[in-house]
Parts: sequence; C-alpha cells; structure tokens
Amino acid sequence: MKQLDGFHIMVVAKYFTTINDLISLSMVCKKYSETLSKFHYNPVPLTLKTIKYFDHLETLILWLFIPNNNNYLNFSKMNSVFFKNYFQIVVCEEIDYKTVTDTLKMYSDNKFSTSTNSQQKKMNKIVFKNVVYTQTDNQLKLPMTELITNIGLNCFSNDTTMTSIHIPISVTCIGVHSFSRCNLLQTIVLPKSLRTIDDAAFDSCTFKEIEFPSRLTSICNYVFEYCRKLSSITFPKHLKSIGVNGFSNCDSLKSVSLPNTLSNLGISAFENCESLSAVTLSTRLDVLSDSLFRSCVNLHKIKIPQKVKRIGMKCFYDCSTLSIIQLNDSLQFIGESSFECCSLLPSIDIPDTVTFIQSSAFKSCTSLKTITLSTSLTSLPPFMFEYCFSLSNIEIPFNVSLIGESCFEGCCSLSEIYIPEGIKFLPKSCFNNCSSLSDISIPYTVTEFYNKCFGGCLSITNFDIPENVEQIGNNCFEGCTNLSKITFNDNVKCIPDYCFSCCQKLETIKHLENIISIGEYCFSKCVNLNYIEFGENLKFLNKMCFDMCSSLWGFKMPMNMLDLSLSELGLKTKQIK
Repeated sequence: MKQLDGFHIMVVAKYFTTINDLISLSMVCKKYSETLSKFHYNPVPLTLKTIKYFDHLETLILWLFIPNNNNYLNFSKMNSVFFKNYFQIVVCEEIDYKTVTDTLKMYSDNKFSTSTNSQQKKMNKIVFKNVVYTQTDNQLKLPMTELITNIGLNCFSNDTTMTSIHIPISVTCIGVHSFSRCNLLQTIVLPKSLRTIDDAAFDSCTFKEIEFPSRLTSICNYVFEYCRKLSSITFPKHLKSIGVNGFSNCDSLKSVSLPNTLSNLGISAFENCESLSAVTLSTRLDVLSDSLFRSCVNLHKIKIPQKVKRIGMKCFYDCSTLSIIQLNDSLQFIGESSFECCSLLPSIDIPDTVTFIQSSAFKSCTSLKTITLSTSLTSLPPFMFEYCFSLSNIEIPFNVSLIGESCFEGCCSLSEIYIPEGIKFLPKSCFNNCSSLSDISIPYTVTEFYNKCFGGCLSITNFDIPENVEQIGNNCFEGCTNLSKITFNDNVKCIPDYCFSCCQKLETIKHLENIISIGEYCFSKCVNLNYIEFGENLKFLNKMCFDMCSSLWGFKMPMNMLDLSLSELGLKTKQIK
C-alpha cells in the first residue's frame, strides 16, 4: 500500500466509511500524513470533534442519519456548525418539503447566524439531496417543485377528488401508499427520473393504462394491486424486479410482455388477473414464484424460459383455460399444486432434468390424457394426479421407489398400471375410485396395501394378492362392485375393517387357511357371497363382519368359533343352514 502516491491514496480513501479508517491511513507513513488536509469535502460522517481533521473543508456533507448515534453532524445541528463559510453544504438526509422550503427562504434572506458570533454569515450554496413531499405538505397544499425527490408515505392516499397528477421530473421514488385508493385518478405521468415505486403506491386506483419511464428498475410489493381497470402496461426496458402481488387482481389486464432485464418476479405478481391471456416472460428468470399466475382463468398458453429451474407452489393453480405449456430443459423442481385445476390441459411432457415434484402438482387436471414423466424422478408425491378424470395411460419411471397418498385417486379413465420394482407399499387411496382400472402389475417388492388402496375400482373382477404382501389396510377393496373372486396368499393374516364392504358381486374367496382375524364390516353388503371357508387358524370374527350378506347360507370355521352369535356377525338367526 505504501507504493501508492498521495493522489492515488485519496482515490482509495474515498471508499472508506469511518473517520477512524482515514485517521489510521494518515498514520501509515509520512507521505500519507496530509491526506485528510487534501480533502475539500468529507467522504465520511463527522462530529463536532472530528471535523477538525479536515482543515481545508469547503463542502460539508451531512450524510444519511445514522441510528443510535446522535454525535454525528446532521441537519438539525446545522446552526451549531456555521462557524465557517463553507462553499456549500450538501444534505443527504431525508428532509420534508416544508422544512426545505423554509430553510431555503431563510438562506436567501441571509438569516443564518452562529452561536459564537452574532455576525450573519452567508453561504454560497445549500443542496438538499433527499426531499420528501409528505402528507402534511399535501394538506398544506404546497405546490410541488423540482426540489422534490420522493413522494412520501400515504401522501395522497384516499384522495377521492384527484383525477390527474403530474409528478415533478426530479422525483426518483414514489413512496408506500402514496396514491393508494385514489378512486378517481385517471391520468398519471411518471417522470423520467423515477427509479423505484414502493409498496402499494397505486393500489386500488382506477386508471386504465400506465407507461413507465425507461430508467425505472424496481416495482415493489402490491404497487398496482386491485387496479381493476388497468388494461395496458408498457414496461421499461431496464426493469429488474416486480414485487409480491405487484399486479394481482388487475381484472382488465389482457397481456404482459416482460423485458429481458427482469430477473425477479414476486409471489402472486399476476394472481387473479382474470383477463390475462398472453404472457411473454423474461429470459433472465430462473424461478417462477409461488402463485405467480394463480387463477388467471383466461391464460391459455405459456412458454417457460430456458433458465427457469423452479416452478413455485400454485404457480398456475386454477388457470382453467391453460391448454398449451412448454417446459424447458433446465427445469428441476415443480412445486405443490403448481398446475392444479388446469382443467383444459390435455398433455404435458416433463423433461428428464426434473428431479422433484411436490404434492398435488397436477391434481384436478380433468382433461389431462397423457403425461411423460421425467426419468430422474425417484418418487411420485401425494395427490399428484388426483381427480385427473381423463388420464388413460401413464408410465411410472423405473427409478421411482415411493408413491404418495392418493396419487392416482379418482383417475377414472386409467385402465392399466405397471408398478416398478422398488416400491415397497401402495399408500392410502393410491388407486381409490379408479373405476376403469382392471390391469394392475404389482412387483414382488410390495409388502403392504394401505387403507382404501383399491377402493371403488369398479373394473376389477379378479384379484390375486401378490405373494409378498403381508398387510392389507382398512377399506382396501371397498366398493369394488364387480370384484367376483379374491385369492389370498400365505402371508396375509388379517382381513381388516370394511376391506371388502360393498363388493356386491363377490362370490369366491380362496386360500383363507392362514387368516387369523376378520375385521368389522369386512364383508358388509357382499350380497352375492353365499359360502365362505376359513382355516383352523381363525381366532377372531369381529362384529358385523357379514352385515347384510343376504345370500350367505353357510361357512366353515374352527370348532371353537361355532358358539358365536350370528346377530353379532350381522347375520339373521335362520340364515345359516
């Protein structure tokens, strides 16, 4: 560092942040000892004690207010430091407009004086860098001028008479709720200097169109939420960010073309934009956030940009007319309910780059007929295809080792399914109400059927419990009204509650030799069941297990079970011969 000359060390010193850094620098070596004297302005905040280090100070900069430190010079202490004629004072703090205008008037009238000298001393210049037009300024009806850099919190909010406004060209930021709920505001001209629009600045306004200045880089949260008449937007070419709910509930907004500079789209940015039918996304996006286009019921087509790796939770939830979607080859993650209730989506190809899909991703896609799954998937989440009424064919990737609860529930067009090896159990309601399912290939690795696994599978007529299955859940085959024959293996010991309830055509039950227990209402309403033969291992027949089995005339069971009450089993006294 000692190799830098005096000029270049001043360039470096401009990036220091405290007076202690600068003092330490001046002590490094002799050639740096006069560094602070060479500054004609203070690059760091000063106090009354540290200002002495800048003995050639011409421009005094009052830096932004520093919390929890009252020693630094700030605007409120201006009079106490007017012991010298500065070329100018630059105020970087946020100061309200009335205070600024009053101060400038005092300055122009040469009314500044010091505490040590009654002689008035006039400065050459005072500059305010951060002037806020506040709600109080508005109430005082102070005219807006080019001194203003910021429209303040709630400045014009709930103004029910304002129909138009022209914002000064000096304004760089429009503050939180500045124009919120201005019900009659029809025309607004945004200045070219504008950089940021803060939270909810224009929420619930009624203008129909808005054109943003080219230098605007950020639209914060809720800015245009509930602007129900907003139908046309021209986004600036340098825009980088749109915040949470930025344009949500803009009912009249029909199309959106986002600039390729945009890298961040907040949660629910366009949620409930019911008229939105055309969207062009920025090529810089790598995430589509949660609920981004949720309930955009007229959005019928979308192309996912190439860099997107993640589609967030409920991103396209209830986009009920979405029929064309093109996923990119970089996609890795599809979030919970991301395409749920996309009722017109007929098909979708999930690229092999996708490694994880969350629950309910395609739930209630009632028109979905075909889907190609990523070969990189190792699990199918709960409710993934629940109520996909039109899904007729699906190939589960061979790497999948886990299927979630209700994954295919209500897929009433699904006629066949091949379960890959590695699956250890079929979860609750996995194929519940798959009314067309008749061909099921179950691997040797499956050892358990959970509750309601095949409930309501109306097309199953004959079912052999696979050899390695050891447990069957409650209601497992309930409502399989065309099931006529069931064959058990050697491993199943218990037939649980309601397991074959309402299997109206069930006539033949084979290989019950190893069954120990029959659950409550197990064969309830099996009206075609006329005879059943249990083995010597049977120990428990739970209540009402044969309830409303009107055709049952006899059964075989161990001698120690013969004293059971027929009524407790759901049978009439004279029914058994």
